[in-house]
Amino acid sequence: MEIRDLQYFVAVAEEANFTRAAERLLVAQPHVSQRIREMERALGRSLFERTSRRVELTAAGEQLLMLARPILEQVDAIEGHMGTPMEEVTEDLTVAALKSLPGVQLSALIHTFRRRYPAVRFVLRELTTTTMLDELAAGAIDLAIAQAPERHRSGLTIDELARDDFVLTVPLEHRLARRHVVSMSELGTEAFITLDRGSGTQRTLRAAAKKAGFLPRIVIEVLQLDTVRELVAAGLGVALMPRSKAETPGPAVSVVGVGPPKLVRRIVIATPESGSSPGALAFREIILDAFTRARNSQTS
Repeated sequence: MEIRDLQYFVAVAEEANFTRAAERLLVAQPHVSQRIREMERALGRSLFERTSRRVELTAAGEQLLMLARPILEQVDAIEGHMGTPMEEVTEDLTVAALKSLPGVQLSALIHTFRRRYPAVRFVLRELTTTTMLDELAAGAIDLAIAQAPERHRSGLTIDELARDDFVLTVPLEHRLARRHVVSMSELGTEAFITLDRGSGTQRTLRAAAKKAGFLPRIVIEVLQLDTVRELVAAGLGVALMPRSKAETPGPAVSVVGVGPPKLVRRIVIATPESGSSPGALAFREIILDAFTRARNSQTS
């Protein structure tokens, strides 16, 4: 049994819910369930009673929780004593980030950072990809999680975190609603709803449409993907959306694949080439660790 197993177990016990525990741990929920099942097999007894609404500790689970908490407290104490000066981070941290990330919850990333560095005032800005990178280069923000830019941005260090397909979302009664896949060339007459100009989503739409031989008829521009989906569900048009957002719970739409070729959204983390603040470096490590574990959970 590893320390990580105990962390998974304690998170599920305290949250009484596998999904909330996974969000707290920055991993996919199936990975948490799998590790708990492996613990139960190794120990030869059930740790949780599972119902449709919540999970509750068994007698064996209660006993393990009493033993696990002091162990994890000792681990935290060791890490605290052996940590770097970044443990004393106190300055403000200003971050711009996409809200929809494949396999990782932005709120969970921020929760982890705030738990480790409670003295830092965390400022989250919601900007288009172009504006994020412009403000990062100008020093107005410390770090950005964005869609990859079309071309190299001087003065910035950019590393890929993940990839996510774009899909077409259409109203449930739309002519394409029962299709599994469509090509961009079939969409020349459609009314598109998209994020505003400067967003990576609109940039992808325009580039894909140009390759297919048409100029997209954009009828509505908005600031949030949640709003895009609401308007599609209301029958006001169709939209290209990241699969990670289109397939989450929300207003009812039909999700249709696009391609070939697939339209891919590259998610990147960007920091100034000239150097980052201790807070930005600390948050960057949390982000990289979360995306690494998300990839590992998908392949395990």
